[in-house]
Amino acid sequence: MLATAVATPILALASPSTVAVALSGLSLIVILALLWRANDPPILLLPVLFQWSEVAAYPLATIWKQITLNEMSLYGADMETSAAYGFAGVTALALGLRVGSLYPGAASFSERLQMEARLMSLTSVVRFGLGAIALGYFFGALSGVAGPARELFGNAAGVKYVGIFLIAFWCLLNKRNYGLLASVATFEVVMGMTGFFAEFKNSLLTLVVAVMAARPRLKAGDVIAAALVAAVVLFVATFWTAIKVEYRSLINQGTGAQMVQVPLDERLGFIAQAVTHLNGTMLVEGFDRLVSRHGYIEFLALVMLNVPEAMPHEDGNLTLGVISHITMPRFISPNKPPLPSDTEVMKKYTGLTYTWDENTSISIGNLGELYIDFGVWGALAAEFFIGLMVAFVYRILRDNRKCPAILSAGFCVMIVLPIAYFGTAYIKLIGSFVFTSVLAIAMQRYIVPRIVASQGLPLILVGPQRP
Repeated sequence: MLATAVATPILALASPSTVAVALSGLSLIVILALLWRANDPPILLLPVLFQWSEVAAYPLATIWKQITLNEMSLYGADMETSAAYGFAGVTALALGLRVGSLYPGAASFSERLQMEARLMSLTSVVRFGLGAIALGYFFGALSGVAGPARELFGNAAGVKYVGIFLIAFWCLLNKRNYGLLASVATFEVVMGMTGFFAEFKNSLLTLVVAVMAARPRLKAGDVIAAALVAAVVLFVATFWTAIKVEYRSLINQGTGAQMVQVPLDERLGFIAQAVTHLNGTMLVEGFDRLVSRHGYIEFLALVMLNVPEAMPHEDGNLTLGVISHITMPRFISPNKPPLPSDTEVMKKYTGLTYTWDENTSISIGNLGELYIDFGVWGALAAEFFIGLMVAFVYRILRDNRKCPAILSAGFCVMIVLPIAYFGTAYIKLIGSFVFTSVLAIAMQRYIVPRIVASQGLPLILVGPQRP
């Protein structure tokens, strides 16, 4: 936090968009102050920090591009205003998470995690960790053939993040078996790249929060290790961005559809060949495209220009659509109409007339849709409420004492990942969060205790009871 406070004015003065960069640093300081707590691992910090990075990408890019934020807009949008509003939105979300996670008298979650990780055997870690990862991939495979139940199994596939967190946290805290951790991380990156989307992102975010939880007070060696991890994450993201257009054209056989139509060995062969041909030019171009793709404030700027000037606010109609979507899951109502196209929604509210390919999916982002629904202040209030809602489920999972805390923490990561992206459509963000939360609570309360009891794990793993 101190480093951020020192760096903010220096970076702000180095940028042509001084105010936007200053706001990025100020909002980051507030977010860290709200969500980096001694008693809790930084799980709730994860989604807000990643959303903040999506808002801050363009403002920070002005430092090395040496052009103003508005000059970076492809459509002449007021990105200075949308950046300020984006920072306000993620800060409101952080405030809701902080207020909602308060619970007087609750024992330290971080202490329970550390105690369990030191007592848990490697055999148990491998059994539970790899078992959860395998179960996640099994559910993911079922989602592809489950018809109306595909959303249910797709959300259940998030159980693999419980296993990833367990293995990463245990290895990092105990400073051993790094080979196991490296193998899991490599497997997740490689398998994530073989799909149509960058499915390795959530795995990397899970690893990052495990690092932050296991080493909350970084020593000199930890800082170096963290910097190396950050460099690897950035390299993987840049590499993926550099190859994804050509790669997707290969796997969908040039149809433009978001599907995989070539066998796994051919996909792996393409990735391996791309690694051997990687060069500095590809990385520079990939990084530039990564910043443009990761930054997510231009459509927000266009929405704020177009609504209510050309189109009125929806006054809650989008939220009613979200509620309808949640209360009628597809596996119960097979005839439920498909979700509206993200791209069509974007075109409608931004006023853009460009015709995209029918297979292209471009979202406004959840804050933009909340603005359409409720206006400036209503959207910020809604972000705060979403934070309260997420923190409420987090507390339910965190404070359950019939499940080992180290597994409960994994379930907490599982339920916050759906809200980690500023660019996610409102209906998808809420729907995925709700269904994932129901599944996580059910698994934690009714399945895990039976497995734990059958394996004869030490009772101390459930932690002390709160008076």
